[in-house]
Amino acid sequence: MTFSLQRDRTVQQNIRHIASSQLRGALDSIDSAELDVDRTVHEVRKTCKKVRGLLRLTRGVAVKLYERENAALRDTARRLSDLRDLTANLESLELLENRFGDSLQEDLLVRVRRALEKRRAARAADPDSASRIERARGEIEAALARTRAWEIPGAGFEALEGGLRKTYGRAVNRMHDAFDEPSSEAWHEWRKRVKYHRYHTDLLRHLWSPVLGEREDQLHDLSDLLGDDNDLRELRQVLREEPEWLDDEDTASLVIGLVDRLRAELQDSTRPLALRLFAEGPDELVARYRGYWQAWHSEPGEVQEADPVIHPDG
Repeated sequence: MTFSLQRDRTVQQNIRHIASSQLRGALDSIDSAELDVDRTVHEVRKTCKKVRGLLRLTRGVAVKLYERENAALRDTARRLSDLRDLTANLESLELLENRFGDSLQEDLLVRVRRALEKRRAARAADPDSASRIERARGEIEAALARTRAWEIPGAGFEALEGGLRKTYGRAVNRMHDAFDEPSSEAWHEWRKRVKYHRYHTDLLRHLWSPVLGEREDQLHDLSDLLGDDNDLRELRQVLREEPEWLDDEDTASLVIGLVDRLRAELQDSTRPLALRLFAEGPDELVARYRGYWQAWHSEPGEVQEADPVIHPDG
């Protein structure tokens, strides 16, 4: 599925084309011959986040479009969030097993795994899960149809720099919040901002692929660390709510303490990478990307931007 701007399309053509490609991919996942609830929910939620990231890149010139479509896709993803949470809990449990398995009783986390798997299986078999996925399908089809009429005022980098600056600036600010006054909420908020900046870097990677491709890879690494931290935070909450899975509150507290220890290790590992990735101020980064854009558009074979003529399918 396309997720990078192409030089031979206008900004508006690119935004429409990328959004429609992503949304069609989500529909393909829903319509696959054998519906896998976990995989489908993951793909739909990821698509919603990526298209919301795409819209954030143009929010400086298309505020109403961003507000309308961002809200619609956010609500679609939220209605499926609990279907994904149990899988994330199991993945976090595996992280815990890999890090501390040797120091725990052999069957201690096995009981937690069995309880989570039983709960996930029951939720996947619930007819309500299928109906919610079908509702998401209708909402994504409607969003896909609307992309044909999306209007992005302006041409060239000027249509993108406002959204790029704002998203990057928020990522820088939330990084300092997380490091200066750490809380689960601060780290969760920083994670979201890093992910959106990563999407923007991926969208613009063709401006200078060797440089921005490497940056996107590093942002992906940082995003994964923050994602693991966030998922461990959610597992921690589950263990607080279900201490009987670990026999008693003392044992639950022991395991929760290991969750906290692993989270601290993950958070510490983000610092050197993050301080490098977010060393520039927003104006500096935007100026650098603007220079890349100008160089990209001066390469041989350039197709000049004009008033777009859009095919109905983007």
